[in-house]
Amino acid sequence: MGTLVVFVVVTLYFLTQVVMVIARTVVVNRNMRKVNSETRSLSAQLLRDNEKLAQFVLTKAILGEISKLRAGQFDYSAYLSQIQSLIPVGSSIAGVDFQMTGIVSVRLLSGNIGYFSDLEKAIRSADLTQTSFDSVTVLSVARDKDGRYRTDVLFGIKKNKS
Repeated sequence: MGTLVVFVVVTLYFLTQVVMVIARTVVVNRNMRKVNSETRSLSAQLLRDNEKLAQFVLTKAILGEISKLRAGQFDYSAYLSQIQSLIPVGSSIAGVDFQMTGIVSVRLLSGNIGYFSDLEKAIRSADLTQTSFDSVTVLSVARDKDGRYRTDVLFGIKKNKS
């Protein structure tokens, strides 16, 4: 009977250990599935974020190139607003030509010859150091068939605009 008790005790101990190993294996497998699921979720999120990051980097590069191109462009609006500030009231800009390098050619129209003298005074009194121009030259003044006066003026652009 003594050996039977030892056998039963050893068998129960062995069965308990087997149950414990099976229970631990079940818990470990469940945790592994949970970790694998979270890993897949994180991996998918990283891939989505990676796509967004790639789009952001590409967009930033494109905007950088656009900025470089714009910096190298001719600033037409700044020249036109400076020219507008130099011409007297009563004259209007009828044409602008940027084709000559370093020169902006402007055609002004006015209702009477008095505006031409106002233009001369405005040019003489203008502080060109505050503009993008280093010279202003009246090329011609003529009266059109409709009685308006046409004045062609050349504005010389400074070489190193700052």
